[in-house]
Amino acid sequence: MRRSVFVPTAVLGVIFVVAKTFLVWKRLKNHPLLVFTISAEDVLAVLMAGLLAGGLLKLTSQRARLYRGIAIALAVFGAIAAMFAVANIAIIHALGYPLNARMLALAGRFTDLRSSMLAQSSPGLIGGMIAAPLVFLLASLPRLRALPSRKVVAMVILLACGWITTGFVLRAQSEPGAWELRAGHNPHREFLGTLAGRLLFDRRVELVGPFPAGNLDDFKPALARTRPALPQFTAPPPRNVIMIVLESTAAQYLSLYGARFDTTPHLIAESAHAMVFDRFYAHMGYTCCSRMPLLFSVYPGLPWTYCYPNTRPIQPALGALLKQRGWRTAFLSAADPEYDELKYIAADAGLNEIFGPDELGGRMASSWGTEDGILIDGLIKWIDADKTSKPFYAVAWTDQTHHPYTLSADTTPVEFLAPNSIPHAEEMNRYLNAIRQADRHIGRLFDALRARNLADDTLVIITGDHGEAFGELHDVMGHGGGVYQENLRVPMLLCNPKLFPTGSHVQQVGGHVDINPTIAHLLGISPPANWQGASLLGPDHPGRVYMLADRSDYQFAVTDGRFKYALHETDGFEMLYDLEKDPQEQHDVSAAHREISAEMRSRISAFVHAEELYLKPPHRE
Repeated sequence: MRRSVFVPTAVLGVIFVVAKTFLVWKRLKNHPLLVFTISAEDVLAVLMAGLLAGGLLKLTSQRARLYRGIAIALAVFGAIAAMFAVANIAIIHALGYPLNARMLALAGRFTDLRSSMLAQSSPGLIGGMIAAPLVFLLASLPRLRALPSRKVVAMVILLACGWITTGFVLRAQSEPGAWELRAGHNPHREFLGTLAGRLLFDRRVELVGPFPAGNLDDFKPALARTRPALPQFTAPPPRNVIMIVLESTAAQYLSLYGARFDTTPHLIAESAHAMVFDRFYAHMGYTCCSRMPLLFSVYPGLPWTYCYPNTRPIQPALGALLKQRGWRTAFLSAADPEYDELKYIAADAGLNEIFGPDELGGRMASSWGTEDGILIDGLIKWIDADKTSKPFYAVAWTDQTHHPYTLSADTTPVEFLAPNSIPHAEEMNRYLNAIRQADRHIGRLFDALRARNLADDTLVIITGDHGEAFGELHDVMGHGGGVYQENLRVPMLLCNPKLFPTGSHVQQVGGHVDINPTIAHLLGISPPANWQGASLLGPDHPGRVYMLADRSDYQFAVTDGRFKYALHETDGFEMLYDLEKDPQEQHDVSAAHREISAEMRSRISAFVHAEELYLKPPHRE
């Protein structure tokens, strides 16, 4: 290497390794070699960057101005890289993955991320983000660029090569999908590589393989399915419909679903007059990808072609159908409804009145949105504006169960977990309390309906837009990063005392695309031809749910209730879980059930094939 790059390159390599060491500091006592596993890519990236920088400076050494400009640019980029290496500590702790362009594309506006980012910050992290680039810039000063002897240079290069070799040998021994493999990605390469992939290349993967034609029956539109009368419901259809969407709420943390935490006493009470679905799923772990199944009864699409309203005609949504029949319709969101165009999508879905934090008023709970209590107050106020002249349909989307899991002043926290009893105990305590807080406000809504004599005439649907993970069972944090139960299994209740006088838990498998066909079935309304879901109360529901994730690699999953198959397409491995024997997905049984894995993989092939056909723009003459 040239004199001008050796010292700063070596210093940058040390910064990268130290940052990754801090990331695994608590694990080194039991796994001291983990530091090699997790930093091998970083050392390789720095070595390659140093060679490239040295080559650029050598090529321009005879052109002073160009040489100086490139030297300054390299110093700036190196300082940014040093800062990003330290910031990656918080990113990995929060997400379990390095930051990539796919995450940013799905995250939407950066201003909304402010509260979640501040929650991961600490004085030490901020100090490191300041110190790292300063140390690198000092090492880049001309006075400090003296080239050591050839012996020292050779020793450093040999050390780097040995470090890289050791790390990659250890990586090869890790289990597929292991945390150290994901966290061990060089964050700079991961971000720049995914950004280039989004901007320059076709990101589609060749997933579709052979499958029986009958597999496509799972994707027949709702209109093509049998919709028998509902003799078990002797009451007339409900006059009003409310759908409550609980932000980032996984079923496994609800006492309604057997959790050890007393998080949902009000939902338990209301389940006495509800049909509770125990095997219900979001199709993808992001709000922006759940809005389409929930509002339009269409799958979120595919990682390389998400389903937005401008992809192809997908109307009418349930809201539009009811609006045409004279219903009042509204969309109320505790989060800013302009986030990722949700406001406009809700309007396209026929939800006539749109209420966000500005319209609801009250204190903002975080940069994401307002308090859930204010949302429920706004919903009750909207109902009171006209309780009798027209039936109403409203969708209300909560927010405080979203990271950073804020609690209102009138919420008394419960200590669900002792401090430091598990990793992320403090965050999980806030999350569980946020769920209990949302449950209390849902209880207020039901009380308000009863006080207004609307309970018998109102069907209330309660679900979650996706789950949330805390690294308890798998090395996955937050949402959007996986297809495990904690990522995608969500609550689903149909509540009405006349329709469900005794209440029940049912094992019917279902997903978000099935909610609107089920509501239409209960209301006696024919579904549009382009709805992709099926009534959960009909005899020919496919009995399977299809899911996907796109944050690190492309993941696809399908479950029939007992078995759940997950295909990590871009990382090249598959998993099969027997949920009846292993509900926490701890044991991969794909090797013992190769025929089931093959059959379920063929179903995912059929899903991708059907989605690509559905998302294909209509031919225009």
